[in-house]
Formats: sequence, structure tokens, C-alpha cells
Amino acid sequence: MAWVESYLEQKLGNPKSADDDWVRYNCPFCAKRGKTIDHKRHLYVAVEQFRVYCFRCHYSATLIRFVRELEGRALTPEVMAELRDLAKVLQIGASTFVKSVRTVFQETFCKRVEAVPRDFIEINLPKEYKPFTPDMKGIHAGRLRSYALSRGIPEAELYRRRIGYAMEGRYSDMLIFPITYNGATVYFTTRKVGALNGGPKNLNPEKEEVAWGKGVWVYGWDEVSAKDEIVVVEGPIDALVTQDATAIMGTHITPEQVFLLSLTQATKFTVCLDGEADVEAQQVASELRSIGSVEVLALPHKLDPADVGGKIREHAVVIKNPFDRFKHHMRSLGFIKQEK
Repeated sequence: MAWVESYLEQKLGNPKSADDDWVRYNCPFCAKRGKTIDHKRHLYVAVEQFRVYCFRCHYSATLIRFVRELEGRALTPEVMAELRDLAKVLQIGASTFVKSVRTVFQETFCKRVEAVPRDFIEINLPKEYKPFTPDMKGIHAGRLRSYALSRGIPEAELYRRRIGYAMEGRYSDMLIFPITYNGATVYFTTRKVGALNGGPKNLNPEKEEVAWGKGVWVYGWDEVSAKDEIVVVEGPIDALVTQDATAIMGTHITPEQVFLLSLTQATKFTVCLDGEADVEAQQVASELRSIGSVEVLALPHKLDPADVGGKIREHAVVIKNPFDRFKHHMRSLGFIKQEK
């Protein structure tokens, strides 16, 4: 596909080879996504795998979508003719497409990105970590467990998923959620209980504790890996109270997380983030459409799945287009009456 590389060089300037599969260019979208102009070639293009990703502004797309956006969607007949072979990948059956994307990630992307190693290393949880147990004692531990239960986390899940807490150190007064992949603990995230001692609501492991960041894993992968449909939410508590849910630990999804979800049996995904993150939910949905069909649900403003006890379909509306999102936003602000 030398013509593609010639086209990109004409549009983006001289590239720099990253390895045999990836070629680096200056990203044309960094300035449009809140960053300064890219001069250090953060945009990685894998022509053979139809993938484009910027490690600076986190722009991610198929090669076809990237070219269309680069051209302002006004593609010339010449470029469209050259893209015809690439476009076939989008016209085949959904199951075949999902399988092809999974193969691409497994055979190429996973090998190149050290953040998702095939042979991962199991981490140690913080030395201050203590798991909740049915016979636990102590006022402090009891208060932390009461908070977890008040948020709707089933008591059995506290013990089965080894959710714990810390009473001292960096994670004092925090719930600790171990994140597992195929039974191995690969990461953890935390949640502060109440407003004790101030500080951030969540703390992620420091680099000295874990070699990778939160964007590499999803919470609840082991529990949803055999499901046909998966609900994608923001935080671990949301995932624990919502049926068949996994958490991406934020409002943005990374290529590594898409890769992990592509390894599940799911072919349908429902995205339901916090009520004020409806725009981000659409962006997450856009990334997930490369591995399955996607539905977006929007909760009322300032509510999350845990706030509604995981009953998201009873409280959310389906967002299909920008007008639906606008109506939802106006309804949340009280300018439009709630539909009965």
C-alpha cells in the first residue's frame, strides 16, 4: 500500500519509522483537541492494520475514518478509488469484522504496546491493604464497609472480589479495588470514603508500585469476559452495582482497553457514563464500534449508575444522535419536562 504512505507523506510531511508496522507523523488533530501543534510525530499509523493513534491527544480511528476527517469528508474521486480496497473491511459481515479486528489487535497491536504484555506480571497490593471479611472487627473498618454497602455493593461481592481498605499510609480511609485479568491481580484503584482528611477522591498506584497506568486495564474483565453483552461504566462501584458491567476508570477509553474488551465474547456494548459525561460517552461508543454494536444511555445530570442502584434503563434515555444529546442536556437542566 505504498500509495497510502505517499498520500500521508504529502499531507503530513516526512514520517519517522517506529518499527516494522508503525510509521510516525506529526498529528494534524492535536491543536484541535486542546494541545499545541505537534512537532515530534506523536501520531502512529499502521497502514496494514487500518489503525491510527496519537499518543499525545489520544486521537484514535480507522485509517479510512482518519483520511475522511483529514480531507474534511470531501474525498476526491481519485482518493476514494484508492481507498476502495480498504473500504471493503467495513462492508463485510459484523461477526467477520469483529473477528478480523480481534486478530489484528492480538497479532500486532498487543506485541507492540508494552503496556499490554501477553505475559503480564502480577502485582502486589499496598502493604496497608486489608480485605473485607465477614468476621472483621473494628469501628474504622466497619465504617468503611458500611459506606461500601450503602453505595449498593452486594456484600458477597466485597469478599469475592477481595475489595479492601487501608487505615494508614497513602491510601488511608480509602476503599481498594483489586483489578484482575484471568485471575491475576494486575492493577488496583481506590476510592476515598467521605471527605476525611481532604485530598483527592481517587488515587491510582504510583509508578514504583505498578509499571503501567490505569488506561491499560478495565475493572471487572474476569466477570464479563464470557458475556454476550457488556455495559461500560466509569468507576468500579458503578460496575459492581450494574449487571454485566465493566469500568474503564474514567470518561475516556484507550486502545489498550478496547483491545481487552475485544478479547471477551461480547458483540454488543452499552455505554452508560455519569450524567454529565454524555459527550464523552459518544466518544467511547465511537471507539467500541470497531469491535461490536454499541448503544449509548444517558443518565440525568450529576447521577451515575451507582446512584440509581444499577437500574440504568429505568432512569436513562437512549442517545442516538446529537439532537438526542441536546434534548437530554436541556431536560437535565429543567428546561424540558421529563417525559412520562
